[in-house]
Amino acid sequence: MKRLVTYCAIITATACTQMLSCPNCKDGFDAGSAQAAIGDSYSMSVLFMLCMIFGVFAAGAFLITMKVRKHNTMIQSVRN
Repeated sequence: MKRLVTYCAIITATACTQMLSCPNCKDGFDAGSAQAAIGDSYSMSVLFMLCMIFGVFAAGAFLITMKVRKHNTMIQSVRN
């Protein structure tokens, strides 16, 4: 397990350095450049999409949890 975590950390670190060296991304995120607003808007749209995905999964997990609790309560009341 430790070996897997180590490999994942190495791959993530390598991928991050590759992404930071992308010329288009670098120009879009340079502070004070004319393209900085475009880079910020891309960043916000990606964060919004990630939040929506997590929100949908959280809502699904909440609904499943509530149904399981309701089902368990119903079973307990039938047994008593």
